[in-house]
Amino acid sequence: MASSQNKATHWQRTRNLTFVTLAIWFFFSFFVHWFGAELNTVSFLGFPLG
Repeated sequence: MASSQNKATHWQRTRNLTFVTLAIWFFFSFFVHWFGAELNTVSFLGFPLG
């Protein structure tokens, strides 16, 4: 049986990973789309970013 400390560590790491994943999702879902027109002025390998 896993100890109480191991369970707490597991859930702390799981919660942190969830927050990081949500932050990345939020960034790409909202900020990139809000600045789509401005990103069209920047090109990467000959293609616009927007």
